[in-house]
Amino acid sequence: MDYGIISVIPVVVMVVGSLITKRMIEMSIISSVLAGILLFKKDFFVGYLGTQFYETLGGDTYSAIFFILLGFGAIIEIASKSGALNGFAKVLGKYANSRKKSLLITYLLQWILFADDYLMTLGSCYSMRTITDENKVPREHLSLMGTIAANNVTSFVPMSSFAVFAIATMAAYKYTLVDYIRTMPYMIGCIVAEVILLLLCVGLFPKMGPLKSAYKRVDEGGSTLYIPDEVDQAIDEKLEEIEEDDSGVGAHYFFIPLVVLIVAAVTAVLMDLDATVEIGMFLALITQFIMLVGKKHMTAAEFFEHMLDGFKGMAMIAFVIFMVCTMADMCTKMGIADFLIGVVVGNVPTWILPAMFMLAVWVVCLTTDGWATIALAVPIMIPMAQAAGIPIELAYGAIISGYGLGVPSCLFCDSLFMASACTGVPNDRELKVNMPYTLTMLIISVVAFCIVTMVVV
Repeated sequence: MDYGIISVIPVVVMVVGSLITKRMIEMSIISSVLAGILLFKKDFFVGYLGTQFYETLGGDTYSAIFFILLGFGAIIEIASKSGALNGFAKVLGKYANSRKKSLLITYLLQWILFADDYLMTLGSCYSMRTITDENKVPREHLSLMGTIAANNVTSFVPMSSFAVFAIATMAAYKYTLVDYIRTMPYMIGCIVAEVILLLLCVGLFPKMGPLKSAYKRVDEGGSTLYIPDEVDQAIDEKLEEIEEDDSGVGAHYFFIPLVVLIVAAVTAVLMDLDATVEIGMFLALITQFIMLVGKKHMTAAEFFEHMLDGFKGMAMIAFVIFMVCTMADMCTKMGIADFLIGVVVGNVPTWILPAMFMLAVWVVCLTTDGWATIALAVPIMIPMAQAAGIPIELAYGAIISGYGLGVPSCLFCDSLFMASACTGVPNDRELKVNMPYTLTMLIISVVAFCIVTMVVV
């Protein structure tokens, strides 16, 4: 049966509903149930609950995503609770004796903490805030770096939690780690974002809007904090679990398990094994256990407690992605890709399509979770790109670019909450500081995608 425009309705309901209500979980459930009603009609209960749920759970895409979320959640939680995050900052902080150097070290630290966006934001912003305060850097600048880099650096490193998730999301297209590496040159939005952040650190890109006023406040003798006393006290209380590490847990307690993960995953790829990243994560957890429990930095009971906390921390995003994947699969069965291909391909110039993909994902990220947006975009946009003769790598690079610039533009995204918790800058202030830069990055990226597509296609 040809559903035509009906196949688009659940997607529209989720996006528009999330934008209006700011309630992603509820809208993912409603849109998924709506897709089930439209597809299965009178057989809804048997088709939706009895068949579709199990198809999603057992499918290559979601099963890989689920175990990756659990594994990285555990690894990051253990690294955070052990105190290993402060190791890098302690070493690098010795060389931060000016504004420029403290910002450059923060930038470098973010690349070192590439494994996860939460880890990067917490590790760089919290560990460096005392150092940047001493060098009269407004907390708004630290927050800007934490929120924008979190999603763009993790996108650009093949073995980060996001990259592994992004590869798993493309399982239906036999997309591998090698394909992701080929996609990286087309992550134009991520590249533009990191170049601008670096230029801003060294003073070669202008300070704009609220960031400019923040520097004026500090230069005139004001505090580095936007609201000095009460916020800083509240944040200190909120992050009292993340303390300066005096237990002897250094940077190598974080670095060595990551190396194990990467080496094991790459080895599994070369041996043509399945579950390559899962193997790497399992061995990384074993390495963490041997190092931390063996050296008596934590007991076995504490280790497993932190591991379970890491699992629980990923429960909400795992559920949202499950509902989105379920909805996307049903929309695919209703022919959403074929419908949009018929509407767009042939009627819209090919050289505009990747820029459209990026803008569409950017808009959706303003309303919802970034990872869920990727899961929603892939089954819709990748078939459109294939029909238009656009390389998958270029199309996926555009989708990831939209994610990288869209998440730090969203008032209720996780990276803003994390950065706010570490820097004391309220979410609304963070968004005002970010927007002049994310919009500039977006405009440059749109132009660049149009040019690159004309050259490549």
